[in-house]
Amino acid sequence: MLTWSDPNFRGPQFPLIKRGTPHGSASKVVFSNKGRWALSNTYAVNRAYPNRWFINEMNLRVRSEEQNPHWLSIKTIIKVT
Repeated sequence: MLTWSDPNFRGPQFPLIKRGTPHGSASKVVFSNKGRWALSNTYAVNRAYPNRWFINEMNLRVRSEEQNPHWLSIKTIIKVT
């Protein structure tokens, strides 16, 4: 386990930077005091872990289509007057 005193510790923002987030954005998220839930929907986290990552890497499924079959498909055009 790496800690702050370990010379090989790169900082808590390194996983975000490694996944393509700019250094400044990753640092702002990691060192913010807003809390995990508030920071989960930020540019840095969304860039590092997009929805496609959860589907491919974590083998999660989109379940809203199963629970809400009444939703229209994207191909359906709704006329609003």
